[in-house]
Amino acid sequence: MNVIDPRGMKAMEWIDRTAALLDRFVTVMKAESDDDWREWGSHVMEDLRRAGVEVPDPFGFSSWDLWADRFNQVISEL
Repeated sequence: MNVIDPRGMKAMEWIDRTAALLDRFVTVMKAESDDDWREWGSHVMEDLRRAGVEVPDPFGFSSWDLWADRFNQVISEL
């Protein structure tokens, strides 16, 4: 699967673009602000887990872009 490089982006921009890629695998919630990245990531993590895909827990990262990089490494295998 193609991934969206988070460098130079705000969290919402990356979330919206990544959600469009994931919609064929899971139903993705809508984030309302950049600050929602952990909640959004947690929701996606749970949905992907049910589909058999293990992605990193966003609550284990200090910034959204560090988590997004690791998330991308995992979903690029889909």
